[in-house]
Amino acid sequence: MKNKIKQIVLAGLAVMALSVPLLAQPVAAQCGGAQHTSIIKCNEKAGEGAIIYLLRYVIQLMTYGVGILAVGGVVYAGVMYASASGNQEQVKKAKMMLFNVAIGLLAYAFMFAITNFLIPGGVFN
Repeated sequence: MKNKIKQIVLAGLAVMALSVPLLAQPVAAQCGGAQHTSIIKCNEKAGEGAIIYLLRYVIQLMTYGVGILAVGGVVYAGVMYASASGNQEQVKKAKMMLFNVAIGLLAYAFMFAITNFLIPGGVFN
């Protein structure tokens, strides 16, 4: 069971990692040595470079991924809880999974808040 969950998580991370180069479409413009693309939008007037925009994009992509995985974890735990039929071990596993999803969301929220504080202008404009 844990191997399936690990495989699903790794597949989701692989899809997110592979989507970055697929979504980038070059545009004929330069910004501080970095090519202006659909992902990297340079804003030289504000003093922000390509790295900040790339970091924002990766964090947004991670936010979507964490949200999808959290919803999937809650649905899976709910199905496991509903189908327990009095099996206390399965109820315990479902409650522990919900607890772990909540802890994961809180940890990601703290990481997001710290990153939002550190990046000039925040993660989401």
